Amino acid sequence: MSLEEMTDDQVLDAWHAAKMAQKYAVTEDPSVRMALKLKAEAAAIRRFGVGEHLHAYRKRFPEEAP
Repeated sequence: MSLEEMTDDQVLDAWHAAKMAQKYAVTEDPSVRMALKLKAEAAAIRRFGVGEHLHAYRKRFPEEAP
């Protein structure tokens, strides 16, 4: 699914999933997990704009800090 086809929540959910995988997964190469997290954050930046992506993430996941 392309970024244009994704809803705002799907973009944020993908970023959140990548952040959690980078933080907690032990089965993948750490550099791969970091790359996936950065790719997901870049998609959020394209969708919401720099800085605004953090506000959107905090609103969707108030219990998590980016």
